[in-house]
Parts: sequence; C-alpha cells; structure tokens
Amino acid sequence: MGYKSKYCHEGKEVSAAQYLAELMCERVARQKNVELPDRFWQADKWNTIFRRHITQCLRLLKLFSEESVVKAFHDDRTKDFISFGNPLFKSIIRQYEKEREAKLKQPLEKTVIETEGGSIQRKPFGKKSIITTLKEIEIDGKSPD
Repeated sequence: MGYKSKYCHEGKEVSAAQYLAELMCERVARQKNVELPDRFWQADKWNTIFRRHITQCLRLLKLFSEESVVKAFHDDRTKDFISFGNPLFKSIIRQYEKEREAKLKQPLEKTVIETEGGSIQRKPFGKKSIITTLKEIEIDGKSPD
C-alpha cells in the first residue's frame, strides 16, 4: 500500500516504512521546536535520525502487518513517542495485530438479495460437479434436470 509523502514537493507515494519514519521525524522536530524542510532526509542533521527510524520501522514491519503498525502509530497512546524502539509501542502493535487476526478469522457472510416479495439467497457460482449431482441423486432418488 502506498502512502503520500508530506516532505517531497511532488507528493509521490512512498513505502510504509518511509511514511512512518517521516511522521516520526516530524514528532522529533515538533519536540525540538524545529520545522522540517522538503526532503529533510538529505540534510546532514536529519539524515541519521531518518535512517535510524527507517531501520527501526522495517524491523517492526518484518514482525507485524503494515496495517497494525500504522494504526498503532496513529493511536492516542503513542502520540508522544519519538522512537519506534519504545517497548510500549510493540505492545500496542500486538493489540492491533490480535484484532486484525480475529477479524480475518471471522467467516464471510453470505450475500442475500432483498426483493419486493422477500429475500432470496444467491446460488453458488458455476456448474455443479459430477460428485455433487451423484450425491443429490443418492439422497433424493431423483434424476437431475
């Protein structure tokens, strides 16, 4: 999934690691009462900070999903964190990861079409297999259509 860069004048899409590293550098700059220029990562002062944040973020993205890390970053409990190495940050990511896994395990709901006379359930897509037809014959004792 691509994210728009805030500090590239073209507004090009960047990876999740670069996006989160930019936002973390923004927090560090806000704490130091400094404004970040466009392409701040090219400046000597910010280059090492930016690279450190990218490295830490990539480590997290190897362990957790991109969605969980981004949600944890934007969580109110992490708004004062200025490093991805904070142990509380990992615990919050784990919470989002558990929620995500629980949501993925939920079964998909069947599609029901509402009509004037009531609701009807959609038939499965595709042809019936030979085995399904034979089972129906065996159960019903009828021949197929």
